[in-house]
Amino acid sequence: MDKKKARILIIAEELEYDRTSCGLLNTKMTEVLSQHFALHLLVGGRVGKPIFELPLASIEQVKLQQPTAWKLMGKVPLLRSLPEKLTGFNHASYYKLQQWTQAIKHKLAKDSYDLVLLLGSGMGWYAHMAFSNLLPYAGKFVISIHDPFPMAMLPEPYNVPIDNGQRQLMKRFNHLVEQATGCYAPSLRLIEHLSPVYPALASKAVVVPHLAHQLPFLLQPASPPAEKQVALLAKIQPLHSSTHFLLVHMGTLLEGRSPGYFISAMLQFLESHPEAEAHTQVVFIGQVHPKLLPEFDPAANHKNFIIENNTRLTYGQALVLQKAAAANLVIESATYHSPQLFGKFADAVMADKPILCIGPATSEARRVVGNDYPYQATNGKEEEIRLMIETLYRNWREQPNQTLQRPDLQHAFHPQRLVDAINSWL
Repeated sequence: MDKKKARILIIAEELEYDRTSCGLLNTKMTEVLSQHFALHLLVGGRVGKPIFELPLASIEQVKLQQPTAWKLMGKVPLLRSLPEKLTGFNHASYYKLQQWTQAIKHKLAKDSYDLVLLLGSGMGWYAHMAFSNLLPYAGKFVISIHDPFPMAMLPEPYNVPIDNGQRQLMKRFNHLVEQATGCYAPSLRLIEHLSPVYPALASKAVVVPHLAHQLPFLLQPASPPAEKQVALLAKIQPLHSSTHFLLVHMGTLLEGRSPGYFISAMLQFLESHPEAEAHTQVVFIGQVHPKLLPEFDPAANHKNFIIENNTRLTYGQALVLQKAAAANLVIESATYHSPQLFGKFADAVMADKPILCIGPATSEARRVVGNDYPYQATNGKEEEIRLMIETLYRNWREQPNQTLQRPDLQHAFHPQRLVDAINSWL
């Protein structure tokens, strides 16, 4: 078989590259694979024009509209709760699962493929669960595991109880893993976290980190910036590591990913180094879990901080800021195990600037950078974080335009890792 011409069906829950991190990651994978294989795409949700312009063999969208009668049934408490108790899917989700199942069944019956690749979305796993209904028709298939599933498998502090619905989902997912040709996840720690419940992962799963890959159509905004974006861009565009000790955190801060210890350490650093105030700027852009918002209060009106959790930047605008930084921040849990590797880490690698890793010693980010990496600290230990900031500042004063200098990370996050993995399963 000429593997460059291998027919691959991607079943993608979503490709909303301009709205969600999973949509962006799925789009990157789809674009990379479209350059190497005859790619057929079955996708749910909105599909932007650039997706249709990729060199795809075919593209088909799953229609996920609920009929009025089904919506009315959902207003009856007993009917609304029954599907979730039996299957783990609530009333609305159960109907969506049936639509996905029919769409995949039709696609598999209509044509044959050398491999099927399942891509999910956040806590949405409809494509995976629908596919588990069709294993007799499946052939060779590979699962992309982007997050713990189901919600009961999330690490602390989430503590989702294991009820009958969650058990049903775990049973179905375990069977899917057992039957899969292969699986891949962006994090070794994630594979280790899931393996006790899904034992087949230990032998089947490989690590394919999020891709450090630029999509040209994402670097230019599709429309003029909104008024809030204009105001934010006016603040950040003059900032650059050549003139500013610029520390940047891009992306969502989920529950548990406490920024408070870093903020306190940063304020201590500024107090003990008054000469740094004139050229230091810390930027946080992205949504913040409500429980974490009070941790920003000490820096809310501080001249050395720009904190914006209500205005989105485009992917291209965010990447420009990350490339301008003296260092990019990765903040993980202060008190809990952190098995996931967040999508923005790949962008930080691509930006090629030092990465400040703040999290537990067992986190995937700290495993990836290695024990000898100088810019890492334990979240919750302010003095450790402050000393790390001081080291970075001294180095920045000597060389304002430092780079990451980690060719091993550039290699680990290179798109070829995904292509090689797919080739190994054909």
